[in-house]
Amino acid sequence: MVSECDSRVRVAIPAIRIAVAKLLKSKYNMGQQEIARRMGITQASVNKYLNGRYSARIRRIAAGVRAGGGDKKIASMIASGKRLSLVNEHIDKTAARTFFGGRSL
Repeated sequence: MVSECDSRVRVAIPAIRIAVAKLLKSKYNMGQQEIARRMGITQASVNKYLNGRYSARIRRIAAGVRAGGGDKKIASMIASGKRLSLVNEHIDKTAARTFFGGRSL
C-alpha cells in the first residue's frame, strides 16, 4: 500500500510543478533554466514537465490543478521572486488541500 506521503511526493507535487512550469513558460515567458532556478529543480525536470514526459495519471492531475487555479498563486509567487521556502510551503499546502483533504503530514 502506498502511503499518503509517498503519493504526495510521487504524484501530487510533480503534478503541481508541471502546471506551474507550464504557466511560467506561457504567461511569464521564462526559459527552462530560469524556471528550474526559481523552482529549485533541475533543467532536465523542467524539460520533462514542459514536454509531457510523465504518466497519464500525473497529466490528468496537473490538468485538474490548472482547472482549479492552483497553479496561478504559486507561479505568481515564483515570478515575483518569493523565497523558495515559501513557494515550497505553498506547493505542499496545495497538495494537501487538493489531494488529501487539507491534512498536513
